[in-house]
Amino acid sequence: MELKVIKESIALNEVVYDSFTELPIECDVLLPDYCPDIMKVLKCCATPVFTQTTTEGSSLTVEGYALLELYYLSDSMKIRCSEHKMPFSRVLDLKTTPENPAVSVSATVDYLNCRAVNQRRVDIRGAMTLSVKVIGQKNENVVCDAQGGGIQLRREAIDTTRVEGCADRQFTVREDLELGYGKPALGAIVRKQAQAVVTDCKVISNKVVIKGELMIDLFYLSEEDEKPETMSYNLPVSQIIDLPGVDEDCRCDVRLRVLSCDIQPKADLDGETTMLSAEVTLCACAKAYRATRVSAVSDAYSTTHEASYADRTVTALRLIELVDDRHTYKEQLELPDEVSSVLHLWCDAAFTGGKLEEKAAVLDGRLTLCMFALDSEGSPVYFEKPVEFSHHVELTGDENNLLADIAMRALTCEFTPTGGGIEVRAEISICGALYSVVQCTVMGELAVDENKPRQQDGSAALTIYFAQPGENVWDIAKRYHTSMAAVMEENAIEKEQLRDRATLLIPLVV
Repeated sequence: MELKVIKESIALNEVVYDSFTELPIECDVLLPDYCPDIMKVLKCCATPVFTQTTTEGSSLTVEGYALLELYYLSDSMKIRCSEHKMPFSRVLDLKTTPENPAVSVSATVDYLNCRAVNQRRVDIRGAMTLSVKVIGQKNENVVCDAQGGGIQLRREAIDTTRVEGCADRQFTVREDLELGYGKPALGAIVRKQAQAVVTDCKVISNKVVIKGELMIDLFYLSEEDEKPETMSYNLPVSQIIDLPGVDEDCRCDVRLRVLSCDIQPKADLDGETTMLSAEVTLCACAKAYRATRVSAVSDAYSTTHEASYADRTVTALRLIELVDDRHTYKEQLELPDEVSSVLHLWCDAAFTGGKLEEKAAVLDGRLTLCMFALDSEGSPVYFEKPVEFSHHVELTGDENNLLADIAMRALTCEFTPTGGGIEVRAEISICGALYSVVQCTVMGELAVDENKPRQQDGSAALTIYFAQPGENVWDIAKRYHTSMAAVMEENAIEKEQLRDRATLLIPLVV
């Protein structure tokens, strides 16, 4: 009987690019006219902001800017801040042309140095490292079935995850904010921070509906005596993202990113600066996943003729878990001897890597505790301390080859004075996706040589075989050119893998 081979094209997702690239930070900063002169530089911070990623052919273009915040002491020995944006663009060669690419970009600042050239100009030099991951779809033409020629097939079910689609939607939140009751009028904003988190996500046909919260934190000096004050605001946000092809069976990784934040003092009806005009531009990013199972032939032989085939190993991604956790970090922090009191504390979080331990994913991060304080002479000073932390995500199955696409952000950072130090408590948002990199064998070609029939020993209808623990019935049947189903039926075996020693009867298949 002639062999009939049936092939299908199966779609698999794989990582087509996963690498790091360094970007320089080089900027000469001139203070705006409304900023007082620099007496002493306290700290310069850089925050990478990504505004757009574009793939064209085998090229990926990453665009954004580094938000530079220069904290310094003015001639009145008060903390001031001047913000500057340094745009950047980097074109990366992906070495291939991905189909339906899903891009993830993050960055960490390696170092940042600043030097005051004069009272109005600062020279800033540093570097940051971009981490870029690109997931693309590939189509593999594989053997999925065959009939005739005495062919025996071993099929393998491949559980994978397909990226159904990605979409971004930018929107702007404008709000007039009031200082809290009893708060003095605002003189100068020293530090502002805007962050957004997703609180609810619902997938409907071709759309993703998200709800979230925009959190704004301020550290400012009062208008009269320039005393330091803080304020926090939580604003609800919501968006509908169009994502063709998604439905209720999809799982979504949805994140909110702050692209820009502009907060300006505003006078109230009495002419006092007790209000703020806030304009925050955000980007809602949605990535939809669909669990898929594809069947492919991984091994074959013929009971009647010599068979030949060409197999290969393919790599695919399977979504393990969508992470949306909170991690609480606590520490008793001893203050330097020269610090008399703490004015303001904040922290920055960064994901540093992930690994598997038993049935859990361990996500490592770095938290940088940043502090404005007063020294023994009453002058403002700056201190920082980096600390390491780990967060465990429990997994239901035994996984291997972890790939983590994780973002960490410090949402809140509070402190309580203790004897000789402070107790720090920070809440860190950990969100993203955990993948397992699956490797499996598929068959691309299969043939039976009708000119080379197998020589059968017709003198014996059964062969006795002494099997050892751990042997596979498929391998035994293939060795004796018989049917695995016939061996299992003859010996009343239910599972393909043998646990104990066994004496098997190997039937002859003609």
